[in-house]
Amino acid sequence: MTSSQGSSDNEQPAPVEDLGRFRREIDAMDRRIVELILKRAHYVHKIGESKKQANTPIYRPDREKQVYQNIRAYAQELFGDHPPLPMQYLEYVYREIMSASIAIEIGGPDRDTQAIIACAGEPGSFAHQAARERFGSSLQVKNLPDVSGTFRELHAPGGARFGVVPVGSIAGTEGGNEVLDRLMESSLQIYAVHYGAVALSLLHAEERPFEHPAHVYIDPISYRRCHHKIFAPGGESNGRITMTLDPAMSARLAANERDGFAVAPQFAAGHYNLKTIESNIQNPEAPSARFYVISDTRCPPTGDDVTTIGCVVRNQAGWLNRILRVIMACNVNIRRIESGRPGHSDRSGKVYLDLVGHVEENRMRKAMRRISQAADHVRILGSYPRPTYSSGEPLSRSTRPVIPDL
Repeated sequence: MTSSQGSSDNEQPAPVEDLGRFRREIDAMDRRIVELILKRAHYVHKIGESKKQANTPIYRPDREKQVYQNIRAYAQELFGDHPPLPMQYLEYVYREIMSASIAIEIGGPDRDTQAIIACAGEPGSFAHQAARERFGSSLQVKNLPDVSGTFRELHAPGGARFGVVPVGSIAGTEGGNEVLDRLMESSLQIYAVHYGAVALSLLHAEERPFEHPAHVYIDPISYRRCHHKIFAPGGESNGRITMTLDPAMSARLAANERDGFAVAPQFAAGHYNLKTIESNIQNPEAPSARFYVISDTRCPPTGDDVTTIGCVVRNQAGWLNRILRVIMACNVNIRRIESGRPGHSDRSGKVYLDLVGHVEENRMRKAMRRISQAADHVRILGSYPRPTYSSGEPLSRSTRPVIPDL
């Protein structure tokens, strides 16, 4: 059954005497919702016990992807293309349900133990935001200063089970391919990929307009991405700039010093109790941010996967082309090619490729055997579900739906 499109502009509001009836119906629905959520949690606990006995991973991005596909299909089946609740809000609700489910699976119903997610970034950073977007609010996040610390945390006995690390050049973060280079030397693997918008906001400790001259805390990459928005014609002479290491540091200093504005993620406003003066001040062409979820295990195949490999090749003409020809001969598509950071030797270099498929597929196994023969050294850095790209700003603390008076 498919309902018609939402309320039209000409639809009359419900009479006051109907509000009581609507609220009683909502109360009855809430009771049913609570009953179903708790029943779901009961089965989640049973699944968690089975996973522990089988020694299989608690967090499964393949299953997560399937759940999101299911709820989108259910919403389409019930309400067509115009559900009364936007899909991003429905997905947010399910993100928190699944976050609590992971916590239950790890700690049991009493939650004596709590999952730890390590992220390469201080509180309020883009990596911290990505960890919350990916894992929800029920799991503890351990903030670490850099990628190196995150790798050490995951290798440590009793340390975090999963890490969230930025890949590429994100505002104020370690850029390049440091993460991929480290994975070449580590037993950790890419378990999932998360994409989010690099949305920057102008924040202040008080609700006040942005006027020149102004004191602004900003990191160099954010400066390049929103210079046109926050500085008047004539540039820096219209105010004072304090350069920081990253956007989260900008927010922290603005909160502590209370003497200037910060250019930082909207997510940081909630963390540091800052006011949002203006949102989305970055350049329109600002790229999305890519993060790896890393772990010591490999995600099972889903039928729609990507495998990332690292190859050591000689710095001689034709060697990369030789590997690409091998991949083409195996009928494997390439989604991305990246070069590694320069090494100590000029004789060889690293190249990273995202291939369509899972390493456990026969086609990919054949390709890996042939690639290993063509390159000096090959390492599989992970097979994981093909990531989905979300449009617009990530749903963070500042964009959570406002709960009406019901």
